[in-house]
Formats: sequence, C-alpha cells, structure tokens
Amino acid sequence: INSIIMRVKPDGTITYCNPYGLEFYGYTKNELVGSTVQDTVLKTDDPKEFGVLQKLFDKDKKYWNGLNRNITANGKEVWILWANTMIYDQENEPMEILSIGQDFTSRNTAQLKLNTSLEEKDILLKEVHHRVKNNLQIITSLINLQLSDMPDQDIQDILESLQSRIQSMSLVHE
Repeated sequence: INSIIMRVKPDGTITYCNPYGLEFYGYTKNELVGSTVQDTVLKTDDPKEFGVLQKLFDKDKKYWNGLNRNITANGKEVWILWANTMIYDQENEPMEILSIGQDFTSRNTAQLKLNTSLEEKDILLKEVHHRVKNNLQIITSLINLQLSDMPDQDIQDILESLQSRIQSMSLVHE
C-alpha cells in the first residue's frame, strides 16, 4: 500500500511502521521502531506540535483526521494527511494510535501557491478599480471646467447630464 502506516503509544514511542513508511521517511526499522515521533518524524521539542498526539489520547476520540508537518531522515519537510484511530486494551483504555498517512506535500505546496496567486490578483483588481474610479473623477472634473466656459445654457444642460451619468457610473462601479 502506498500509505504510511504507523502505530504510536501515548508517550510517542513508535511501535510499528510499514515498509512504505520506512522508505518514505528514510529510516530503517531499527532506527524508527522504538524511537519517539518527536525525535524522528516530528523532530521537535515544541509542545504544540507534539500536543496533537497527546490530545488524541486525552480526548479519547475514536477517530481523528488531520494534516501536519513531518521531517524525513534527511531533513526534508513534508506534509502528511493522517487518518487515525484509537486502539484500546482489554480494560477499554487507549493503548496506541493507528495512523494511516498520505503524502500531501505537493498538494499543500500547490495550495500555498494558489493562495499567493489569488492574493496577488486581488491586489491587482483593487488597483484597477481604484484607477477606474480616479479616471471617472478626472472626466467629471474636466466637464466641470468646461461648464464654466460655456455661455450656451443648452450645452451646459447637456454637459451636466453627461456629468450626472458619469457620476452614476462611478456609484455603480463603487
């Protein structure tokens, strides 16, 4: 199966990792099994990152799905989408978590690029709206200047009507 399958005790000790997971992370079975997730796949002392595992045991949830950052043996940052379920002992106490993970790194990277692109386009769109608004204001001002030089009332009425239409367009645009 092209998924990481791992079993972890409440203290973070890894009790099992399938061959695909070992290859994915770049560890041998002897290096990974028996070590802790915080020293290997998480490589962190940050209680927030390790806290996710602890919360699973504390909340006594049967299932939990989530995305988190992992580190391979060679230091590469990867994002794993995990599906987790609790394994209970005979007294119905949480004993281990069985986790199945999919490499989500390329999707996560694509999502970040997409979000960045969307933000850039949003900024450009705001700039275009701002320029249109300014241009409509300039046209209105030019008509105002022309109105003061017009002796003919009919032409003034036409220009005022035109100015009113431009202001309406500006309001609709806004």
